[in-house]
Parts: sequence; structure tokens; C-alpha cells
Amino acid sequence: MKKIMILAAVAATTLFLLPNAFAQQTAQPPVNGNGSNAATAEKIDQDSKNLDAIIKDINTKIQTVIQKNKMMENNDIKIIPYQTDYTLEKDYIQIERHVFVRDNYDKIVGERRKIVKFWVTGGNLSKVESVIYERDYNASDEMTVEIIDSTPLNDNKDNLTIKQTRNKKVQIEGKLLSDVKNTTAFPVRNEFKRDFYIQHLSYFYNTILGIAETYSKSAKDSDAAVTEFLKKSTQY
Repeated sequence: MKKIMILAAVAATTLFLLPNAFAQQTAQPPVNGNGSNAATAEKIDQDSKNLDAIIKDINTKIQTVIQKNKMMENNDIKIIPYQTDYTLEKDYIQIERHVFVRDNYDKIVGERRKIVKFWVTGGNLSKVESVIYERDYNASDEMTVEIIDSTPLNDNKDNLTIKQTRNKKVQIEGKLLSDVKNTTAFPVRNEFKRDFYIQHLSYFYNTILGIAETYSKSAKDSDAAVTEFLKKSTQY
């Protein structure tokens, strides 16, 4: 297996290469037929705001699922998706998705994990912490990136902080998303939001929604079975 040189965020449909997003870019700006920048600064800024609105909306939906299903009070959830761990703590819900990487001989040569913590204060979503982790056993190489959104229901997402660690050594410490390049030539900040973070949050929204709905259906089926049994008792 090729040595890991980048972080792979294993999402349902998206592979986000984070270190590349922070690398120095050398390509020329894209141009249209008139030779002007294909994307204007105003459009970049508006796209950023639109992406922020999508992120806020997903976080709001996650909060609704947690509130509606009283998930911070429910210790009975047992049925969860394959290769997924669900943990309820006093102040947060943690969901982890993990997969093992295999070579052509079906030998495990690495692992990938993505983790999210939904912190809840007073019933509201107060913080979202994400961790993307990849390890290559053969190369003894591992990468971890932590993303923290301390104001998940706010309109502006440029205050997300990013920490990158490789082989236990910190390479990026508390970098604000607002400090990530977002020019007409290299709209990296927008790419981060669109191609990674929205996909990442959407995956965990669908996961927690599926867990809540599965539990609800299971509880209803169980209640219905007991009710039917009791109704029969009235016949004798």
C-alpha cells in the first residue's frame, strides 16, 4: 500500500484531501474567454455565505433530531449502523464511523475513522467537534485532523478551528478557517466547506436521524406487540 501522504476523509460519497487544501498553490487563475477571472471576489464571498447557510441548516436539523427524540435522555439505543459506534455522555453524543483498509490479499493494512461529538447545552446544540483519522500500518504513518465549530447555529462559519497532527507531531495548531486562502484563483475555504464539511455533517445528520428513527420504530413495534397481547386477555 502506498505510503499515506494525505488525509482521506471517508464520507459516503466524498474523499476530502485536507493537507492539499493548505498547501501552497502554484497554478494560474482560471480565466474565461475574455481573459478575466472566471470567479469574482464578490461571487466567492457570496458562495461562502451560501455555504455557511447550508452548514447552519444541517446543524439546526441535527439539533431538531436530538430534541425531538430526547436523545440526551435515552440510554436504550442499541441498534446502530454497521461499523458505527454510538456513545451518550452527560453533555454530548459521540458517533464514530470506522473502516479497515485491506490490501489485495485481504490483509488489514490500515484504518480510517471519522468521529463527531454533538455537544448539547440546555437542550440546544452548542458545539460540534469532528475528528478525521487515518493510519497506515505498513508505513507506520498516521494523520489526525480535528475541526471545532464552537457556534454551530451561527451564520458565519469562518470561525471554525482546525488542528492537524501527523505521527503525534502538531503541524497545524488552532488555525481559523478565516485564515485559509479564499481568492478567485484558489477558493480553498469554499472548497473546504462545500467538498468536505457539508458532506461530513450531512453524513452524520443522516446517521443520527437513522438511529433515532430505528429506535422509535423498534419501540413502537414492541409497544404494539404488548398491546395486542393484552387485548387478547379481554377475551377470557
